[in-house]
Amino acid sequence: MEAKLVSEDSRALLNELFESEQLGVQALVKKLFRYRSFPLVVDYLLSELYRRPTAEIEALLFQISLLASESLDTQDFLFKKCSESLHFAVKTVLFLNSRVIDEALVDTLEKQEQAIAQKCIVYAAKGASMINSTDGRGNSTRSRGSSGSRNMKRHSASETGKRTLNLESYRTALGKRPLSEGPGPLPDSVEHIASGMIDISLDENAARRKLYVEDSVQFATMLSAASDGLRQLQSDAERRDYLERRIHSLNRLLMKRVVSRRQRDSQRLDRKKPILVSYSDCQRCIHFPSTSGHEKPLRILRILTDKFQLLHSRERAPVVIWLEAIESTLESCYDENIYREDELLTADRQKLELIRMNAEISSVKTLASPVARGNDSIGLRPGEEATNETSSDGESDALEVGQVRGDALQHAERSADDLRALVFGPSWETEQSEAGRVSPFGMFPGYRLVRVISKAGDDLRQEVFALQFVRCFKNIFNEARLGSLGLTDYLVQSVTADSGIVEVVPDCVSIHSLKTKVPGFTSLLDYFVKLYGDLGSMSLEKAQMRFAESLAGYSLVCYFGSISDRHNGNILITADGALVHVDFGYMFANSPGAIEFEQAPFKFTAEYVEVLNGCGSQCYEYFANLFVDGFFAARQHCERILSLVQCIEGTNLPCVGDGEESISDNLREKFCLGESDEQCRRVAMELIESSRENWTTVKYDEYQFVTNGYMK
Repeated sequence: MEAKLVSEDSRALLNELFESEQLGVQALVKKLFRYRSFPLVVDYLLSELYRRPTAEIEALLFQISLLASESLDTQDFLFKKCSESLHFAVKTVLFLNSRVIDEALVDTLEKQEQAIAQKCIVYAAKGASMINSTDGRGNSTRSRGSSGSRNMKRHSASETGKRTLNLESYRTALGKRPLSEGPGPLPDSVEHIASGMIDISLDENAARRKLYVEDSVQFATMLSAASDGLRQLQSDAERRDYLERRIHSLNRLLMKRVVSRRQRDSQRLDRKKPILVSYSDCQRCIHFPSTSGHEKPLRILRILTDKFQLLHSRERAPVVIWLEAIESTLESCYDENIYREDELLTADRQKLELIRMNAEISSVKTLASPVARGNDSIGLRPGEEATNETSSDGESDALEVGQVRGDALQHAERSADDLRALVFGPSWETEQSEAGRVSPFGMFPGYRLVRVISKAGDDLRQEVFALQFVRCFKNIFNEARLGSLGLTDYLVQSVTADSGIVEVVPDCVSIHSLKTKVPGFTSLLDYFVKLYGDLGSMSLEKAQMRFAESLAGYSLVCYFGSISDRHNGNILITADGALVHVDFGYMFANSPGAIEFEQAPFKFTAEYVEVLNGCGSQCYEYFANLFVDGFFAARQHCERILSLVQCIEGTNLPCVGDGEESISDNLREKFCLGESDEQCRRVAMELIESSRENWTTVKYDEYQFVTNGYMK
């Protein structure tokens, strides 16, 4: 009787889905979470999801991977996608490895997720052809997305005229078990999963695919964990020595991919003998793991051993790492030839000048240590402080304020160029150009420098979600022809349960760092005038407009996301004058110290108002109008925002809280859906007024200054 009821419920839900308009990826994923206990509905939703562009699926891969341990059909879906794209496989394995398991379930579920991840690698190795013969459980079936699942027939009910679904024919078409058997048991251990493994004997091509995924995962894991061991070390000398050894290990992994098979067979890599590396050799390298799939692959060549930046912390030891890379000739990371691009290059490309270097590639030093950047471009937790270290003599190359330009900086008046150099150092464009000039790889087309933060001791899954949240608003604002409202997108990849990789935002510093670097700092407006020009000048007005746009965009994101901990170490400012928010450890249901001290809808200090030329000014009105227009745009597309949030409800992300209150219900109330446009406009303006110079914002900045030293 119970099975019959489940079947009837599934039928009703499927009919409802059939009658609805075509769902986007976000809506499909939301319904996957909502109807996860209905296998037939999950089946249908996954078949619909499979038909969507892979790039859109990848954007929500983090959420989909959370369902892998709960649903065999979700596993089948992931296996199929992994077989089609090695990039998708790498990202899937990393997300599965980063799943945080409740302590009570760690012995079973963690092993299960590890087994699923390993199976993803096997499917990626075999390629798409294997999915046409077996499913994830070793059953014979058609490919999801083949005529069986893509051409599911809808039948008209003669009595009602409504479309209904023949469930049995649907199951048969997909090669699934009959309805009478009910849903299959979920494996509860690695042994159950392993028993269903397909034959993993690999030909040479499959072995290369498998090695590409494994090397990519290993590199990301080793890179993200580079800072983990630093937490156990006290002295800077010990930390430098440890980090050097980690970087050399990573470079040996990269070296094995760069060196041709012929050279690899003819000599041992650890013999300090010169080797030749060609442009085509470089195309065997793995690509940067945080790259979005629709972008060109960025091949990682090596990590610079003499250019890293330790970020000291009481509890963690994140480190900024510089990587050399070249842009692939492939159009996207989804290209099926991503693991053998070197074979596809034309003869002209293959004959590009060979470079000569030591077998121990990581020993080749090319760049001077970085100019001090303080906490630049980095969201630091309270107590973290950026310092620059080198691997050569152990001394910091950080230049004290007043030494960057010699005696010139001791004068009261400094040129804009001097001030920019003092605060931001060389531009990222200049750094990349200089790197290419002195690097042996710099002659190759598409040479790039990449800067990332290796973070351990942090669950970066919430950071992944937060950037999805920011990206959702950015897309909505662009569609509303508001521009991006100054929102900056950067990449975060969780790699393990407590580590990951964060892309560094170029050419910006934290407001805290800016205030410590500018001699005799008085106010942000004074800094703007010194850097961009006198009051009323066009250059200053452009910078103020960029500030107003980014202030409006991030104010809306912070309000709707209930984002807190907005001290001046977590708010950056670019060389062009725009704000960038980082480190979203506290949003929705969680707040610092579990105390909701920051009561303002968003941070809007007297200093910000001054940069806008004060209340009632043209620039202030520009900000207010952008905020209101952005509010209406978010309100119009609130379901997109809500569906993204609903996908994480029921997970153990800190921002979800204890689950007693629905974070999506609380968010829905903020959109004022039952109010008129005039009432909504009034609410938006009241948010600005209640945020401006709010006393809780002032007190929180004072608290951060006293306890952690962040400038107010």
